[in-house]
Amino acid sequence: MSNSKPSSRSNVGFWLAAGLITVSAAGLAASAWPLVMATAHTQSDRLFEAGKTAQGSEAQLNFDLAVRLNPSNQPAALELARTQIAAGQSQQATRTLGRAGEGTEALRLRLKSQLELGRLNDAAASANKLATTVSTTNDDLVLAALTNILNANSERNQNLVGRITAPEAAGRVAAAQSDKITLARELYASGLLESSKRLLVKQPPSYERDYLLANIDYTQPTSDNLTSAEKHATTAVALNPVSQPARQLLIRILNASDKTEAAAKQQRLLAQLKSGRP
Repeated sequence: MSNSKPSSRSNVGFWLAAGLITVSAAGLAASAWPLVMATAHTQSDRLFEAGKTAQGSEAQLNFDLAVRLNPSNQPAALELARTQIAAGQSQQATRTLGRAGEGTEALRLRLKSQLELGRLNDAAASANKLATTVSTTNDDLVLAALTNILNANSERNQNLVGRITAPEAAGRVAAAQSDKITLARELYASGLLESSKRLLVKQPPSYERDYLLANIDYTQPTSDNLTSAEKHATTAVALNPVSQPARQLLIRILNASDKTEAAAKQQRLLAQLKSGRP
């Protein structure tokens, strides 16, 4: 649950600082300009801290305002790009990352934005660079490996897998190479929703495919996404009527769409499943 009060105070501070800058640009004495900039930078830092304790769109707003007040605030730019990618705004994230420097985290997010936009050639170059940085982690190597699989360059993963130190991470790469649905599941687990969806829509209907598509659509519950999520969850339930997770997801989707009677019906069917009754 997000904390709205700190954000509200932060946003008031933003407009005060923005007002100071506007007045200064209109003719404030040059001697006062350093004070104005110091105020803006201080408020930018406060907004950045407020964003770290907020969630979703509230966090994104705080990071956005922080970057507007201080375009050199690289930590705020990194967090803004992260929230933009999570919200399906990878094009905006690409622009934001232009202010985020050239560190490993910026490279990691740049790779994710390229994958989400379907820019696989650019992503392949970024993945190779990420895999050779000094601070590369197992998760980075998995991300690079998933990029290679998407580019049909699985042979490059032989060296990468040999460098992965966690068996679970190595297992993820091996599983992702086995079939498209598992690859899509690993992309989803890495926060790459659009990349996962792009793969899944090309596959024939199946319980695994439609259940995952329903989850992806429900992650960003716009009206259109809820309609799509309901369709896929309904298909998943039809293909696997005893699946409790799929029916629970369908119930959440129906409630989010204000279809309370349909949700109540599914809730009764779920109760029967849990009790073992047909």
